[in-house]
Amino acid sequence: MLARSKFPLAMFALAATVLLAYASALQLGFYGDDWIFYDLAGRLSLADYLVKYIDPNAQTAWFRPVQGVLWRIGYTMFGTNPLGYHAVNVVIHLANVLLLFALVQRETRNARVGFVAALVFATLPTAALAVFWAGVIDSLETFFYLTAIWFWLAYLREERVRDYVLAFIAFLLALFSKELGVTLPVTLFLLDRFHVARPASLAQLARRYALFVLALIPFGMIEWIVTRRSVFVNREGYSAGAQIAQNLADYLSMLAFPWVFAPPFSYLWLVIVIVLLAYLVIARKRFVLVPLVAGAVMAILPVAPFPFVAPRFLYLSLVASAILCALAFEWLAQRLPRRLTLALLVLVAAWGCVNIADAAAQYAEDGRVARVPFRNVRQAHPTLPDDTYFYFINPPVPGPNLSGMFLWQYGTRAFAGATDSGRPANLRDHADAYVVYWNAQGDQKEQRVEKEITVRATRALPVPSGDGMQLEAYELARARVKRGEPIVVLLYWRANEPRELVARVELVAPDNRVVARIERAQTLSPRELGTQAIVLPQSLAPGTYRLIIGLTDTSVMTIEPIVVEGD
Repeated sequence: MLARSKFPLAMFALAATVLLAYASALQLGFYGDDWIFYDLAGRLSLADYLVKYIDPNAQTAWFRPVQGVLWRIGYTMFGTNPLGYHAVNVVIHLANVLLLFALVQRETRNARVGFVAALVFATLPTAALAVFWAGVIDSLETFFYLTAIWFWLAYLREERVRDYVLAFIAFLLALFSKELGVTLPVTLFLLDRFHVARPASLAQLARRYALFVLALIPFGMIEWIVTRRSVFVNREGYSAGAQIAQNLADYLSMLAFPWVFAPPFSYLWLVIVIVLLAYLVIARKRFVLVPLVAGAVMAILPVAPFPFVAPRFLYLSLVASAILCALAFEWLAQRLPRRLTLALLVLVAAWGCVNIADAAAQYAEDGRVARVPFRNVRQAHPTLPDDTYFYFINPPVPGPNLSGMFLWQYGTRAFAGATDSGRPANLRDHADAYVVYWNAQGDQKEQRVEKEITVRATRALPVPSGDGMQLEAYELARARVKRGEPIVVLLYWRANEPRELVARVELVAPDNRVVARIERAQTLSPRELGTQAIVLPQSLAPGTYRLIIGLTDTSVMTIEPIVVEGD
């Protein structure tokens, strides 16, 4: 047992371990969705920002108002410096480690088990990305989740109204941090029945959990509104399918051995762990393990329908892995020499720290690669005049990320958009604009937008193209180009129902010869605006040309004149 007088020393050791393991996080920059959150916090007024995060009809992903509030506070406090954002995540992770120590120690009445569980959780490399990534909310959601459990267990034993209210508030904060919070009432019920296990009638249980169930009703309505428009459901492939079983197997394997994931050995180890847990619960009647294991599995279910596996989603579930590791360590400590068990614990923590450092290095490299398109623009344009706009054609990173990078470097004077935005580019709504594209060799190029162009189309927009589709609008970057420069045209299509669109653009010479032709395929979702960017590379004789836009076998309209100037 760990003497109570040594609690401050244990907490200091845990804090030092977290700071040592995640010191590299304080040197990282923004990555991925960080740029989106940063962009929204920096460009929107407070009123518009609150609407963006609180109005379900304004959401394009998930409903997470707590995350929005956190980012707005972060932007106000730290501005362009990523250090502050990462420091907050490290502090939240430390808070989770200390809370886990206190919670396990209180419930097991064994401070050593609590310390080992917290130390293991502090250094699990599987959870590292959830701490590195400033835009990930899993660590904060876990803090509210554990806080709710802390007060709920106190309420079940003491029946103080204060504990009930604090547990319910923590539940709401977890719920509005991330959707995994919907599993919390079930976890609380399982702890009630299998851990505290005090007698209670059905009427008592109904009154005890009624408020939690009632809170889920409006939340379910909000989620129904959000998911109808969610990019994850409509674009990313978040749906029920065969991938769920494979994803669950991978996630559970990572929980069974949360240091290395190496199939098929990981699956074999998972089977061993499942058999062992089943033996402990069924044969040895260790029912206290039921809420621990069930809670970890339930927290995985909402992310299993994704078409990919992301270990950072396991941050909450890894709490169970850490506790089970601590219980296993306690079993060993009672049978092996003290020095050997201590050395084993130090080895596990050190191994985790080394893997966390490796993950930080990979994270930094991924962030650097993702910034390459922006870096190329920054090198060509150290400064920009007010109201300058860059529109990226099929960039290797999402357009909203690039917008955040432009805000970070140039402030609100510069804007960025991309073909994945789901709305028109509106190239001429700004004082100055550029289109950025990649040539056949993969080199990044840019073309300045011609502010005033005079072209005519043979048909008025929108133009029905048959089969439930229509061309709603188009934009030309330039109607006059230098010889050797590409002709960039943006086409905006819409369909009444899911359609496979194959658009065709031809450049026709005065003698009616087709001198360039490009076809682009695209799947259109119902009522969603689909953008097609056509870059016609050309090395033509000076002269006047025209563009013919259509489908594979149907002409929709013609645009002219397109002028190619001499060198």
